[in-house]
Amino acid sequence: MESAELESILPGTQRQFKASTSIIYQGEAPRSGFYIKDGVIKAYTLQSTGEERIVAFFGPGDFFPIAWLFEESQTAIFYYECITNCKLVAVTRDDMKNLILRNNSAKDSLLRKIVRDQLSHLIRITALEQSRASEKILYTLYYLIYVFGKSNNNNTYFVDVKLTHATISSLVGLTRETTATEINKLKRKGVLEYSKKYYTVHKNALEKIMGEDSFSDLITDKAL
Repeated sequence: MESAELESILPGTQRQFKASTSIIYQGEAPRSGFYIKDGVIKAYTLQSTGEERIVAFFGPGDFFPIAWLFEESQTAIFYYECITNCKLVAVTRDDMKNLILRNNSAKDSLLRKIVRDQLSHLIRITALEQSRASEKILYTLYYLIYVFGKSNNNNTYFVDVKLTHATISSLVGLTRETTATEINKLKRKGVLEYSKKYYTVHKNALEKIMGEDSFSDLITDKAL
């Protein structure tokens, strides 16, 4: 089932939110979860210093908070905030139950999405466990092209979300200065290009520096 088909059978109400709007707060018992029709949401936590640490990004076709929707948690585990302007569909727990019980195609589509999300989170964990800043950035770029990459058919991927150095530093747990330094090094090596906060990543060059070819067949279904 394609996203457009899924959207057509969702019973919830569509709502629009501007960038930087907080949707759900950590520890809150939400009235509903949401399906992302358009836009990008970040899930994050706050450290004791008040510093933000991004846990994951969610884009079109994703539901959140997934643990609450499937009754694995009674409250939201993270904060959820719009990175871009967003169109969301409010979805209740009962909506999710009925969708899964009554529509096998929707259930299969959701299962595939959850599998893909799990893999993206494993790539994120791999990035975070690296000891060197350069390797944290390399694996994080892989995570970004896996989640948001759009191929132009020559193994180059456009990351379809605006990313500041501060956002990437929050994603990898590095300072903004270190993040900017490592990104500039990769730019000089021909791994990436960026303009107006948008990144284009040369996947072959990225894999060559990583010394990693086991991911080479992961990104196959997105094209500009």
